[in-house]
Amino acid sequence: MVFWAKCKDGFRRTVEEHLKDSAHVAKELYGDFLSDGLRKQLPLAICVFAAAAHDIGKASPAFQNYIQKVNKDNQPRHWLISYRFLIRKEFDKSLALVLASHHGTPPDIETLKALDTGGKDRPCGFKDHVYIAEQERLLALALDEAGIGLDEAKAIKLDKPRQVLLSGFLVLCDWIASGRAEGGEDHGLTEPWKSAGFRADETYGRLLGGNAPRPVQAAVADIFARANKPGLIIIEAPMGEGKTEAALAAAEAMAERSNRGGLFFALPTQATSNAMFSRVRDWLEKLKLQEPHTIDLVHGRKLANSEFKKMYGRGFATDGEPEDMLSVNSWTQNRKKALFSNFVVGTVDHLLMAALKQKHFM
Repeated sequence: MVFWAKCKDGFRRTVEEHLKDSAHVAKELYGDFLSDGLRKQLPLAICVFAAAAHDIGKASPAFQNYIQKVNKDNQPRHWLISYRFLIRKEFDKSLALVLASHHGTPPDIETLKALDTGGKDRPCGFKDHVYIAEQERLLALALDEAGIGLDEAKAIKLDKPRQVLLSGFLVLCDWIASGRAEGGEDHGLTEPWKSAGFRADETYGRLLGGNAPRPVQAAVADIFARANKPGLIIIEAPMGEGKTEAALAAAEAMAERSNRGGLFFALPTQATSNAMFSRVRDWLEKLKLQEPHTIDLVHGRKLANSEFKKMYGRGFATDGEPEDMLSVNSWTQNRKKALFSNFVVGTVDHLLMAALKQKHFM
C-alpha cells in the first residue's frame, strides 16, 4: 500500500518522501539560517525529529481516504493524528503539541480530550495493523534522520518559549520542503548576521563619521561597559540627540552578546518606516558586510517606496563588493514570512502580531 502525503494536479509525494525532504531542509536551515543563540535553545536532533515526524498522521485511514477522494471526511486532521500517535508512544506532550501546531494553530483542549478518549482511534489507524506498521516505520525513519534513539526522544521536554520557536521552525521547514518538491521558488534565506560587537570608539567612529558621540550616545557606551547581557535598553532623548545611532550601536552590542543574527527596526507609521529604511541601509553599508544578507521593508505600501522597489528582485552582486551584499528576498514577501529577512524595517504592528492569538503567530 502506498501512503500519499501530497496528491494534487498530477503532483504526488509519499509520506516517506516528504519526511526525508523535511528532515533535509531542517538540517540545512539549522546550519545555514539559525543564529547561534537560537541553536542554543533548539538542539539539532529535536529540530530534525520534529520536521521528520510532523506528518506521520498522514499514514492514517482518515487522510488516505481523503487524499484519494474515497470520502470527504477528513477528521481527525492529520496533524492531530501525529499528536495522538506520539502520545500513544509515550512522548512528552510538549513535543507532541508542536507537531499538532504545524498548520499554524495549536489544538484546543476539547479537541485533545476527544482524541485522548480513544474514540477516534479507528480513523487514526490505531486499530489496523497495516497503518500501525507504517506509522511505526515512519517513526523509526524520523529517529534515524535525527540521529537519536527512542528513549532519548521520549525524554524531550520543551518549555513554552521553546515550543513556540520549534513550532515556527517546523512550519518553515514544511513550507520549504513542500515548495521545493512542487518545483516552486526556493527560500533564498541567508546566513545570520554576525555582529562584531560594540567598541565605543570604533562603532561610533563608523556611525558618526568620525564625530564625537553626543551625551546620550556616550551614555549607551557606558551602559554596555557595565551591563551583563541586557535584554532591554530604553533610550529617551529630544529630537536630534542621536537616538537612532545609539540604538543601532546598542543593537550591535546586543546581537553579539546574545548570539542573535538580525534586526527588526519597528516604527509607528509607514512614513517613518520609509525614512528609517534609508538610514538602516546606510548603517549596513558602513558595516561592510562580507556575506550576502537580506533586508525588507514591511508595510502595506512598500512598493511605492522607490528605494525598496529598486532593490526588489535585484539579487546579490556577482563581484562580491561589500556594499552589494544586501538584497530583498522575493520569497518572504507576504505577511507570514515578512520577518525572516536578516534586517527588517517596518511598522510595529508586524511585531505585535506575534503576541496575538492568531494563526501562524509563531
